[in-house]
Amino acid sequence: MVLKTSLVIVVALVSFFILPQQTFAEPTPTTWGCIGCTPPQTATPTLGQTSVAPSQSELNPSVQAEATITLPCESDIAPAHFGGKKDNHQGHKPHNGLFLMLLIFLLELLNRLLEQLGANPLPVPPTTPPDVTPTVVLDLTPTLALDPTITVDPSVTAEPTLPTDPSPTQGPCAPTTGATVAPTLGGATLPPVTTGPSTPPLLTTPLTCQSMPVLLFVAPNTSWDTVRTSLPTVPIMVVNPANGPGTSADATYVAAIAKAKSAGMKVLGYITSAQNTKPNATLNAEVDSWISLYNVKDFYIDQMNATPENFPYYSEFWSATRNKNAIAQMIWNTGTTPIQDYMALPGFFVNYQGDSAGYFSATFPSWVSTYAANRFYHIIYGVNDAATMQQVLARSKQSNAGNVYISSDSSWNTLPSYFATEVAQIKQGCPQR
Repeated sequence: MVLKTSLVIVVALVSFFILPQQTFAEPTPTTWGCIGCTPPQTATPTLGQTSVAPSQSELNPSVQAEATITLPCESDIAPAHFGGKKDNHQGHKPHNGLFLMLLIFLLELLNRLLEQLGANPLPVPPTTPPDVTPTVVLDLTPTLALDPTITVDPSVTAEPTLPTDPSPTQGPCAPTTGATVAPTLGGATLPPVTTGPSTPPLLTTPLTCQSMPVLLFVAPNTSWDTVRTSLPTVPIMVVNPANGPGTSADATYVAAIAKAKSAGMKVLGYITSAQNTKPNATLNAEVDSWISLYNVKDFYIDQMNATPENFPYYSEFWSATRNKNAIAQMIWNTGTTPIQDYMALPGFFVNYQGDSAGYFSATFPSWVSTYAANRFYHIIYGVNDAATMQQVLARSKQSNAGNVYISSDSSWNTLPSYFATEVAQIKQGCPQR
């Protein structure tokens, strides 16, 4: 490599000092003239003559010749002379050796590049696809000996274990079929209960204070005393002697109703509209019977068909009732949320009546949250234990139900076994009572 580099330098020096050099001579001055003008004094060949005298440049090479060129032009054009200015290239003497040296230098760089490519050839793409079969190598050699007594049996081969598919009832992708919760009552943990499917709550801030109207369709007994002594948490009791007032007074009912009213209880008489099949005259007659037989002037209207076309039917009924008791307490059992037009009627609406399984999946129109909670009443039956009762009660507070009654019996003939607990839970939300 050193020898080759030295050879390049020697060749370059030799070419620089020995090779001939080229020069550029000054351009020959030229005199421009015109026809008919006096020729210059210097004897020079004239264009168009047959005999040409030798010029000074032939006699003496060191003397540069002047040439006169006669062109047809106007006689008044003065001669112009350009012979006094030197060419811009005068004195610029490039060397062929310098170019040769640069050429050899470039050849040397190319030679070194080729040598490097020969030593490290470019990678050639494989003609066949690589083997992508994964090879799992398990190193069972312990790298951290925390306990020298621990040994590894090399005969045991470990296999990677893939995670199993999660259960469809677990994890974030589980269907919304209810949650298993373990509620507490008085500090004791109760058995977990499946609540059933749940829908988003209507209220972001649950209610705290509710009332507990009770349906008690049994003849007066000790249950009546239990309800009466639950005032003021239980302010209303709905009674039903004969699927309505009947045609004659029952003395037992007369006495029990009077006792409840004297304690401050509001007693409502049961009337069914039979899905709008009863004429208004019949409904009005039942109102009169309740007043005359039991001195009951507040009413619970059941089995309503609260469609838009039936609103005049109920509105007419209320007008007739109002004439008999303008301050009558009314409960309208529509079973579900009625159209908003029905909210023009006084009192409150049973916008849910059903079992606990359906209650957790029930939805309510957003406009329900714009009304006072005491305009709505939820009746939930089939709840057999206190734990589920507490869950249902919590759900009612999220659904803007200012009135709620939870029972195990859908016939309303008995009180639930957890009645006292239910009263205590609702009373706890209303410390002012």
